[in-house]
Amino acid sequence: MKETVRCVTLDELLASHSVKRIDYFQVDAEAYDARILEQLDLARWNPAAISLETINLTPPEIRAVLERLRAHGYRLLSDTRDLLALIHF
Repeated sequence: MKETVRCVTLDELLASHSVKRIDYFQVDAEAYDARILEQLDLARWNPAAISLETINLTPPEIRAVLERLRAHGYRLLSDTRDLLALIHF
């Protein structure tokens, strides 16, 4: 059975729900976590906590995620399966 699904960008999704603020951003998208996180404008939204699954990411994707989050001031906690990034504590 086939089903057509309309895809939207993260910005489109947030706008369609009139999101004004993000305190906690959780991603669990079976190997697409880094791609989704790339769409989040960290300077604009500045969530206090970000959580994502890293077990299915490639080493280059993990490095890019870590570098980007550190560049925006996040402290990182990881158990090699999941990552928690905190900025305000």
